[in-house]
Amino acid sequence: MRGVYCLVKLGGAAVTYKKNFETLDEATIESTVEQLKDARDHCAPESGIVVVHGAGSFGHFQASEAKVSKGGIQDPHVKAGFVDTRVSVTKLNHVIVEALARKGIPAVGMSPFGSWKTTNRKVVVQHNIPAVQEAVDAGLVPVPFGSKCSLFQDSSCSQRALLQDSSCSQRSLLR
Repeated sequence: MRGVYCLVKLGGAAVTYKKNFETLDEATIESTVEQLKDARDHCAPESGIVVVHGAGSFGHFQASEAKVSKGGIQDPHVKAGFVDTRVSVTKLNHVIVEALARKGIPAVGMSPFGSWKTTNRKVVVQHNIPAVQEAVDAGLVPVPFGSKCSLFQDSSCSQRALLQDSSCSQRSLLR
């Protein structure tokens, strides 16, 4: 089992222009990816790296418009907003993974949907840390992301980011 040597959090507001709908900060993404490549080139081959990113301007607009944090997923308007939000954040994940892959970093996107669940918006009752570890063990760079929407045990929606939930800090990935 490889350890995680480096956990990098790309803030959504750092890699996008948060006030503009689905607008990338391409220069920051490219610069950050180049720095990650340089760092990875100087690490021992067995060193694991995980790159996590936030949503920024991808997903926030849709989630806010549909009020996903206010109502249950059973409401058709909330459900449509939930789907739109998921489509948007996965677009950003694809962009980040593709930028890493172009630099020779064997990145794989990892969606939190369906594998991370909480109760009372606090207690993690299901997570995918073993899948992240499997990717690291295979020599891959997992790229999970904060999700504007995640399902709770009670099927309500959350505005909490996957790895920003107080009960599931980024440090959990290092264990």
